[in-house]
Amino acid sequence: MKRIFWAIGVLMILSTSSFAADLSLGSDSKAPGETAIIPVTITSDLDQVNMVSFTINAGTTLATPTAVKGQDQSNILPEHCFVDDLGGGSCSVTAFVVSTPNIASGGGETIDLEFELTGVPEAVYPITVTTAQIFNIFNADVTGATSGGSVTVDESSRVEDWMLLN
Repeated sequence: MKRIFWAIGVLMILSTSSFAADLSLGSDSKAPGETAIIPVTITSDLDQVNMVSFTINAGTTLATPTAVKGQDQSNILPEHCFVDDLGGGSCSVTAFVVSTPNIASGGGETIDLEFELTGVPEAVYPITVTTAQIFNIFNADVTGATSGGSVTVDESSRVEDWMLLN
């Protein structure tokens, strides 16, 4: 009987502890007409993160991104990433982590957001995180810090032009 109470106590501590998971957006620089890839990294001091939901605002110039599997990730599959266009340059992204350990302690997972830059004028476009929720296996919100990123549209980023000049 003591073991049952001990197990319940451990579960309650884990579900209400101060573990935190952080979400940060990266940046990319591409030429007009190319595809910018913005990595969204979720890091945690908790092994069991199972869902991430966040809203970003990229302004009205950039098209709504598509979410794809990150290069170094194995726990968030493309078919478990959903992007909803909210209008006005905002979109929500929801991703489900499908295997355990979901996020190794001190490690992270990455979701890549692809922005098509067809018809986008040259400029730096900030991307802000307006809301974020990261849930553990007990459905407790363990959201920590968030940080935004940017897309730089710059003709000098064109790889083919650089290769011709060198």
